[in-house]
Amino acid sequence: MTARQIHVGECSDSAITRMELLGFQNITKVEEALISQKLDRLTYLPLTENIENAVIGLRQARKIKLPDAIIAATALCLGLELLTLDQHILSVVNSSAKLS
Repeated sequence: MTARQIHVGECSDSAITRMELLGFQNITKVEEALISQKLDRLTYLPLTENIENAVIGLRQARKIKLPDAIIAATALCLGLELLTLDQHILSVVNSSAKLS
């Protein structure tokens, strides 16, 4: 894998990303403000019916958690590169992209 510089203008987030980052029970106001400030710089990707249908298909075809399926389906439906350290989500995206 080749390292490349990623610009914030190229990055997006979804409702799932926001909920996972801000949904901790003991998050401090400082942490919440910092995370919100970073998320505000990204392009927000809302759930669409097309993404919902792709999530259903992914979950019917394999064992995958709902949040992971939403993230994978969003990348697949919008033709976006998924940047994550989660190898399971990457394998879902990579194997599904090959089927398209």
